[in-house]
Amino acid sequence: MFRRLATPAHWRIRRWSTIWWPTGWDETRTVPRRDFRKRSLPRHRPGPSRETGDHCRCAQLYRPFRLGPGLRRGSISRGIAGPHQGKTLSQVTGRLELLQTDITKLKVDAIVNAANSSLLGGGGVDGAIHRAAGPELLDECRKLRSLGGCKTGDAKLTRGYRLPAGHIIHTVGPVWQDGLHREPELLASCYRCCFAIAREQGFGSLAFPAISCGVYRFPPDQAAAIAVAECNTELAANPALEQIILVTFDAAVTRAYERATAED
Repeated sequence: MFRRLATPAHWRIRRWSTIWWPTGWDETRTVPRRDFRKRSLPRHRPGPSRETGDHCRCAQLYRPFRLGPGLRRGSISRGIAGPHQGKTLSQVTGRLELLQTDITKLKVDAIVNAANSSLLGGGGVDGAIHRAAGPELLDECRKLRSLGGCKTGDAKLTRGYRLPAGHIIHTVGPVWQDGLHREPELLASCYRCCFAIAREQGFGSLAFPAISCGVYRFPPDQAAAIAVAECNTELAANPALEQIILVTFDAAVTRAYERATAED
């Protein structure tokens, strides 16, 4: 009788696991765990927690992005053709608009990037802008980082490269803690520094994302009130600024901006 040799670890049959794949909640596929760790999945917003009853551990990490009621599926990739179609927020000046769309598709003089202090890209709108602008943006941001990066509440200017917008104003919003660490003051400073750069460069149109409303957890209602107040102040003081577009990413933030303008 031949002696049975130990089977090497990489020859053993892998244990198969049923995981959720980013094609929908009702569709699952089975792949080896080893292959799943090597696989590069698209970045999605965080999924529900264990308290919701989801039996799939991967569903806690990935889920499809849910579009708001004002967007049709696929409209983000197509962008906006022709004049910007959105709800006008400022009825007095008619120069402030609200759009729920992809900010990287807007053809304006400059878009504002909700960046981090390193300026080297990240998640959310920061990562989307870096991917759309191309690697040349990262090279310029590395030079700015070598000069000290960007502090919270400050702003830096770069070219737009592959974006329809000519320039990008990078600003670092505050991380919400409890409201007692100068978060509203720092967020207002973000808008003021961006407007200062716009005046210096002679920009006539700007597009702002909802700064700090994503992973930085700033309450949308408070962030929207600050954004609308700072924008209206700048529009009244700077006649050369013809258009400001406030760009939101979901329906909840859009409603917060609508409430802020109703109270303004």
